[in-house]
Amino acid sequence: MQNLLAGFLVSIFIHFGIILSISNVFNIDMLLNESVLLEPMPAYLVFETKNITTKKKSPSLSKKIIIPAREVQNVKEIISRASEELLKITKKLNNEIQKTPLVVEKGSQKEIAYFSSLIQNQIKNAWKISGYLPWFLIHLIDMVRLHKVFFFVVFVFVSQVVFSQLRIEITGGTDDPIRVAVVPIQWDLEIAPRYYLHEVIKRDLESFGEFYVLNPDEMLSYPISEEDIYFRDWKLLNVDYLIVGTALPGQGKNSVKVNYFIIDVSRKKVIHKAIISGSLKLIKRVGHNISDRIYEQINGLSGIFSTRIAYVDKPAGTNDMYDLRITDLDGDNDLSLFSSDQPILSPAWSPSGNELAYVSFEEGTSRIFLQELSTGKRKPLKIEKGINSSPSWSPDGKRLAAVLSKSGNPDIYIYDLNKDTWRQQTEHYGIDTEPDWSKDGDFLIFTSNRSGSPQIYELNVKNKRIKRKTFEGTYNARARYLPDGKSIIYIHRKKGVFHVAMQNLKTGKITILTDTFLDESPSVAPNGNIIIYATKDGDRDVLAGVTINNKTRFKLPSVSGGAREPAWSP
Repeated sequence: MQNLLAGFLVSIFIHFGIILSISNVFNIDMLLNESVLLEPMPAYLVFETKNITTKKKSPSLSKKIIIPAREVQNVKEIISRASEELLKITKKLNNEIQKTPLVVEKGSQKEIAYFSSLIQNQIKNAWKISGYLPWFLIHLIDMVRLHKVFFFVVFVFVSQVVFSQLRIEITGGTDDPIRVAVVPIQWDLEIAPRYYLHEVIKRDLESFGEFYVLNPDEMLSYPISEEDIYFRDWKLLNVDYLIVGTALPGQGKNSVKVNYFIIDVSRKKVIHKAIISGSLKLIKRVGHNISDRIYEQINGLSGIFSTRIAYVDKPAGTNDMYDLRITDLDGDNDLSLFSSDQPILSPAWSPSGNELAYVSFEEGTSRIFLQELSTGKRKPLKIEKGINSSPSWSPDGKRLAAVLSKSGNPDIYIYDLNKDTWRQQTEHYGIDTEPDWSKDGDFLIFTSNRSGSPQIYELNVKNKRIKRKTFEGTYNARARYLPDGKSIIYIHRKKGVFHVAMQNLKTGKITILTDTFLDESPSVAPNGNIIIYATKDGDRDVLAGVTINNKTRFKLPSVSGGAREPAWSP
């Protein structure tokens, strides 16, 4: 937290120093009254301007505008909206000032416009440095002083309702979902919870249509211990599993510990009992952790509700900006990591989940960048002539597979992060691209047209031997290993339509998983049970998903209508 705040303050002071050096019209004082970690994001933003003057008959230009968060997609739009209002007020000031004794220097309106553009840049850069700027509650006081007229620009977060870019919408679920009852967790703390844990767990478990979770008003009783459970009640409600728990004060200040247990109703047996601790400010993460454990105990697979999705947002319409974003799986805590008016492609998570690799064209050509999520720090990889694209982290996090065309044709290379060197892996007159590592790090799977059409091949990293893996159809591309290494998923064209398909590597059997069209960029959940991919919904670019058993389908539409290039975190 201190490091993030320090980075933010450095950015502010640097940019305000620039403003002071450019113009002496403004005497800029900035007081950061408070900087507190705010979670979750607000639902409303209050933009407030006030003027204070000692002159008589000075124009009254105080104004307060409440902006619903759903009307702005990210911090850039918030600042843009605020700056527009500032300019409107400036124009009004210049009109009214002619009727008052106050004198404003010629050209001051233009200078205020320039100032507001610098404010935008300052906040955008602070966003890039911290990566968590939306969580800061910032009061910028006495920010502009124009002679005896003062403008106060204040951004106030006034709600604790979360606004998000993405939200899961089930489009097809299993016919017989597992029925679960999550009894409202007894809250034995003086501080009220930001979120109710049973609601977080319910929302998690119902995300992919595999579970049906009873609403509290459907329950016949609310037990808080094993002794309170009347199994007859739950059997009448056809409940398969029951979750009961209590939240108590944790060991540290503002901490909580949750004692919970899972009961198999048909067997009348506790199948899991545990304690999870966490921060009250991050109570939702505690709920996600509990959901992960419930999912694992019931389905036998690791839960994924604590994971995140990286994606590239390119709003439909006239907006030319590309925005690399990360979001919690439920769509909350949606943050912008990097924005550019040039394309951003192929985000890839490091095995630790602390960094992203991606391709940016901001320098006029493709280049691979690494970005730390905790600090926002970006590091460009050593650039080579031609294409630099398709980064993929090795399982140990020490290397990156990628595509370079420095020798003429696009080939697969491996980048050593410690030595800062590239090593060529394939050498062919065809195009080799889109590498992905096997879980043990011994193999790379990639797309190549060396046989005349795009097909999937596998490279043994140790001996450089290459084997073709796909033979059905004339287009198979963008392959990814499932975690067990027994199957792969990729984009398969059938009758002119692009679908996500799964292939058993031993038998070669192919299963079409999706019923959408123009599918691309599949990414596998850490538990191997769900695939997320980019597709079309009418004329909108959306993310969608499907379970590998083909029983559940869902969409994650973006409010901007431009989500692409998804990547699932570890």
